Amino acid sequence: MGMAIFPHIRRFAQDRSGAALVEFALALPLMILVSYLSIDGLRLMWSYQAATAGVHEATRYLARVAPGDICETGGTLSGFDAALFDIVEGAGGGDSVFGRDAELLSVVTSLSCVADAGLRQPQVPVVTVSADLRMFLPLHLVLTRLAGTDAANVTTRIEEQARVYGL
Repeated sequence: MGMAIFPHIRRFAQDRSGAALVEFALALPLMILVSYLSIDGLRLMWSYQAATAGVHEATRYLARVAPGDICETGGTLSGFDAALFDIVEGAGGGDSVFGRDAELLSVVTSLSCVADAGLRQPQVPVVTVSADLRMFLPLHLVLTRLAGTDAANVTTRIEEQARVYGL
């Protein structure tokens, strides 16, 4: 009776009817991982682009609403911090444009008075809006557990300058 099982094993080993299913089962986790990394990477790029557009809009806003004579009067830009943070974060509609992939840490403004710029004013006010953005890499939870807490995110600064035209 023990010898009667060997032909069945030999025939099973030579049967190729389920090979495609086995190959698909082996390739499926890799296809899912590549798809996830592609989609999550694109979401990360979209978050960075949204932050860049937000800094651009905040800089344009500040260049229009800051007083044009701010260099002569010695004014400050501190009253605009909350509005600029809302603009960069995209809170005009109420929700942040950043998903789970990015986090806006801070928005900082600075003013510089440029002398001898070749314009009609003796000093030209120039504002700089900087935003610090923390972006979480794809599979950041796995990377955090394997490599530590700092390896799973990247912090970057986005900056833009504009001349103040004032009201």
